[in-house]
Amino acid sequence: MNCALKAVHGEDKGLEWYKKDAILVKERNVEERYPGAFPKPRIHVYHEYMLEAGRQVDSLTRELNIPWDTSGYVPLAEWRPCAAHEPKSPDFDLYMITAKAPYHALTATGSNPLLREVGLRLGYHEIALSPEAAKRKGLKNGDWVEVETDSGKKAQGRLKLTHAIHPEVASVWASAGRWANSATQGKEPLGIHFNSLLTLDDEHLDFVSAAIDSCLRVKISKLESGH
Repeated sequence: MNCALKAVHGEDKGLEWYKKDAILVKERNVEERYPGAFPKPRIHVYHEYMLEAGRQVDSLTRELNIPWDTSGYVPLAEWRPCAAHEPKSPDFDLYMITAKAPYHALTATGSNPLLREVGLRLGYHEIALSPEAAKRKGLKNGDWVEVETDSGKKAQGRLKLTHAIHPEVASVWASAGRWANSATQGKEPLGIHFNSLLTLDDEHLDFVSAAIDSCLRVKISKLESGH
């Protein structure tokens, strides 16, 4: 440890310096403070290898008689609408997304009692919705609601209204709604399990990465009988 500190900070800053002071002040210029704004390497924009990769995938899937769309193997990045951009009905007027909380490391800390308590106090198990969207639907803070995707999957949860979200979006936390005993501590699951609302089919599959589309189009309605 002593040698490592001296190697990084200088011969006069070993373990004793670390135990006594350990404060090292250095003036930094703009480029040192914001390195991301001054990239030095060239950026690969035209991915020519994707064309050959597409040809190989197309050849192999045809040989194995596997239906596979290779139109996404293009050398330049482009935007393509996912299924959520074309909802099956205007009733599904909200996008549902998932987000990470600053006090949780996804599911790694979901069973930590102290962090679990913090999450409960801050509404980790609730559905975030803007007051504007709630007013449009006749909902209020704390209402129990049903979430239904345009693929027919359903879940229930409680609303938490916030101005920190877009009025066309609803959000749930990334590791909420888990049902394992280690996560619930023997109690009922809290919140909506986002992954259970995803759909695995050709319409919701990225044929380049084989990833499942995690952008959902949903409708939210109040549970008449409460929770």
